[in-house]
Amino acid sequence: MEIRMVSVGKLQHGYAVEGCRMYEERLKHYVKLEIHSVSDVKGQYSEQEKARLECERLSKLLVGCEAVVVLDEGGIRLSSVKMAEELEGFQIRNTKKIAFVVGGAAGFTPELKSVYQRHWRISDFNLPHEMA
Repeated sequence: MEIRMVSVGKLQHGYAVEGCRMYEERLKHYVKLEIHSVSDVKGQYSEQEKARLECERLSKLLVGCEAVVVLDEGGIRLSSVKMAEELEGFQIRNTKKIAFVVGGAAGFTPELKSVYQRHWRISDFNLPHEMA
């Protein structure tokens, strides 16, 4: 199974880079992991326009993925056990490529959310973007 992590913005703080590196090292024994990011939209755009442009960029990286999980504050809550069961379900269904998507500060567009039906909540807490 291949997991593709797709996000808006690159990691900039050392703690986040090191944390991701640690999880990459742990996961490489079980899955092929790809990490991709798109640049966030800067400038005098409305939040809706920023979300639209960022979601267009994200969508290009989701082509070819058999399952896409949008990581969104409005997604379903999963315990660690339930998340492991969901991942096992992907394996049982022989899903080859799964993408997990982290949006930018402007969030996701309703259009992107409607295309991809799986929405998981990372936490009930507000997390800095890099921790997400």
